[in-house]
Amino acid sequence: MTTTSDAAATWRCTECRWTGRIAQMETLPNTKHDLVYQVCPLCGAADHFMLICDEPGCELDVTCGWNSSGGYRRTCGKHFHLKVDSHDRSS
Repeated sequence: MTTTSDAAATWRCTECRWTGRIAQMETLPNTKHDLVYQVCPLCGAADHFMLICDEPGCELDVTCGWNSSGGYRRTCGKHFHLKVDSHDRSS
């Protein structure tokens, strides 16, 4: 089940590689388990999404996150390590 409160996050369908925002997805209720699944608007796959790194131009999957002065960041390992490395250099 896709879960995030960040409407600006970008998601990628793992089936067809469509990318977009959660508001662009359809929903599919699963009444047996009282859940709602997100559905890809291109291929119709239900609940097959990965978050994409929030660094502009990066298309890698999110693997890390941290609180920043601009809000919660979701990045790939590469951009998380750049953040950690720059923090280490400024200390």
